[in-house]
Amino acid sequence: MVKRFIDISMSFNINMKENRPILFHPDCLSREIETEYGKEIPLIEMAKIAFPKIKEWWIDTIYAQSKNVYFYFNGHDSFNSGSCHALEIQNQWGVFQYLYSRHIAFNLNPDDYVSVESLKRNPYVI
Repeated sequence: MVKRFIDISMSFNINMKENRPILFHPDCLSREIETEYGKEIPLIEMAKIAFPKIKEWWIDTIYAQSKNVYFYFNGHDSFNSGSCHALEIQNQWGVFQYLYSRHIAFNLNPDDYVSVESLKRNPYVI
């Protein structure tokens, strides 16, 4: 992982003295992004992890929506879900693992990372 970060940083001429990772800004959650895992909409994938029994999700502005449930992530540290009853997220650990694996800067300030969108080419596209 570290070697891949160094290779990517060097190929994009990023000053390694800054030690800033290349990440997606949290506003990417409700739109399609492309990583080494392919193209996907992060909020929908997170909802699938949080509620594995619900198979059909779509984006409704800033929410992942299913027939009776919505799922929202504020981009930093909290999830909201709702229906006519409060719902417990089934796999919160898995949701955070997903965010890390897709290079989404949910827990950093914008000055702490280089935005993927600021680069001429997405380094995570294989």
